[in-house]
Amino acid sequence: MIKFKLYYDKDQEEKFLNEMSERGYAMEKFFLGFYFFEPCNPGEYTYRVDLIAGKDIRETNSFYDLVRDAGGELVQTWGFWAFYRKKEVLTFIPIEIAKLLNMKRLENYFLALDFLSWQLWLCKFRNISGKAVSFH
Repeated sequence: MIKFKLYYDKDQEEKFLNEMSERGYAMEKFFLGFYFFEPCNPGEYTYRVDLIAGKDIRETNSFYDLVRDAGGELVQTWGFWAFYRKKEVLTFIPIEIAKLLNMKRLENYFLALDFLSWQLWLCKFRNISGKAVSFH
């Protein structure tokens, strides 16, 4: 079965995947909003979606190992996101802590973008005011 959905909220996406599992469909892959499902026993899997952006490859691989050690599996990565599942409740850390960590990562990205836009504005202002801008 193939379903098309676009989510901007990972919690809603997890809810959708877990509801599909309850109905007897396991997500096998994802591509551009298309979720591909195979039949499974109802409720066989619990899904988690995690933000992997901001982690270097060593941290990411360590986390994947942690998931495997906990009996889970990485279904797929897509952009900044990773999809995991386990044949029982999949918990890495308390959800509240995970949300805080994800929010902190996103906050850091926005701060970096804000700093970059400020630097670009400053360069533009210097060019307008007639002062030469040099990059060393």
